[in-house]
Amino acid sequence: MSAVRKLTPETKTLRYMINGMGMVAGRAS
Repeated sequence: MSAVRKLTPETKTLRYMINGMGMVAGRAS
């Protein structure tokens, strides 16, 4: 499925965003 290929690079960016938000939330709390 081409959709899966399109999600691969986006998944990496999403992981970075989730990790960043998690770190910010951990520091805030």
